[in-house]
Amino acid sequence: MIFPEMIDESLAPIINNSSINVVNLLRTIDNTDDFNNSNEIRVVIDKELNALYFSREPISSSKKYSGNIPMYKQVCVIPFRRGFLDKFVKMPPTALEQIESIDMLRILENGEKQKWFPLNIQLLPLILRRILHKLKY
Repeated sequence: MIFPEMIDESLAPIINNSSINVVNLLRTIDNTDDFNNSNEIRVVIDKELNALYFSREPISSSKKYSGNIPMYKQVCVIPFRRGFLDKFVKMPPTALEQIESIDMLRILENGEKQKWFPLNIQLLPLILRRILHKLKY
C-alpha cells in the first residue's frame, strides 16, 4: 500500500538537494520471512545511503559473519527528476537488471547513483486507519 505520507517522504530529498536525481525509500527487514521472500527487493547501501546492489536473493549473507547485519528492503516509491527519468528510459536494459528482474540496477550499471532514505512513518496506524475508513463506508 502506498500512503500520501510515503510520497511526501520520498519527494523531500529530491526537492531539498538538487544533486539527487532519483530517490527510493527503504525499510529494515526485521524477520526471516521477508529476508527469504523472493518478492522482496533487498538493497545494500553505502555509508552515504547510496545503493550498492539490489537483489531478490537474501543479501547481505550471514554465512561468514555472526554480528548484526543491517538488512533493508525497497519500499518502491521512486521519484525521479524529469531529466534523469528521460535519460533512464533511454538506457538499454542491462545484464544484472535482467538477471535480478530489478530495473533500478540499470541506474547502477550505468554509473549513476540512487539515493535511499529510510521510511520514517509507522505503517500500521495508516493501514488500520484505511481499514476502519473502508468499514465505515
